[in-house]
Amino acid sequence: MVLTFFSRAGGGCATSNALAIAMQASMEGYKTVLLDVTFDTYNTPQIAFLPQVENNQSGYFENVGIDALVRNVSAGTLKEENIRDIETEISENLYYIPRTLKKNYEIYVDELKKSVEAMIKSLNLYHDVVIIDVGYGMNETKEEIIKYSDLLVLNVPQNIGVLKRYVGEAYTRQDNVFYLVGNYDLSSKYSVKRLKGEVSKQKKGQKIAMSYILHNAEFADSTQNTQLLNFFNRNEEVEKEDYNYPFMESVKKSFKKIRKEYEKRVEEE
Repeated sequence: MVLTFFSRAGGGCATSNALAIAMQASMEGYKTVLLDVTFDTYNTPQIAFLPQVENNQSGYFENVGIDALVRNVSAGTLKEENIRDIETEISENLYYIPRTLKKNYEIYVDELKKSVEAMIKSLNLYHDVVIIDVGYGMNETKEEIIKYSDLLVLNVPQNIGVLKRYVGEAYTRQDNVFYLVGNYDLSSKYSVKRLKGEVSKQKKGQKIAMSYILHNAEFADSTQNTQLLNFFNRNEEVEKEDYNYPFMESVKKSFKKIRKEYEKRVEEE
């Protein structure tokens, strides 16, 4: 199952939602890989997992990550052992492929675009769940990634006005879009039901797959200080009375809905 997490603009929660779903998938026993395609941004999964990223200690990131994966595609070395060599193991079922070290954006996206099909197919072959964080903003390379994904997880704000603008974009005309609202506030009058209804109306009655992940300050902090794994480990069996219980339930339900949408598509094919 290949899931591409994308947002139309910064602040759409693409990265934080991708992190939450990746953690949930791995905790449920799915061999999961998170591929970081973001470029030159501080809002990256690396901050959630790897404290040494900024100074690239000992040249570690020269030999792992998406740059190494693209080189493997070019060299035709995409066996399972090659993939394992360029991944960073976060936990028993979770692997992470760090973002590029390249400084030239045009060169990076051009090289990446040529590798997309082989890259995604190989990752999907050796993992149960492939999560690709492409961040925000569209380009031809991201369109190519979406083309080879099972679902486009479109991360949207809890704002009807902004959501209407999303619906007009070309990528929302596909039938494999799953809408995921990040930083969701249960007290807002703009509920998921209302948001779904608005999108469905814009889509002339088309059924919409949508879920939400609640806002949670402790989770948000953990994505910025390398404590994400610790946060999920502590809250895996959280009690109903605990502050973090609603957040964890929203992540579980969202992953369940994503799986259901994927399975429905597989049956239809």
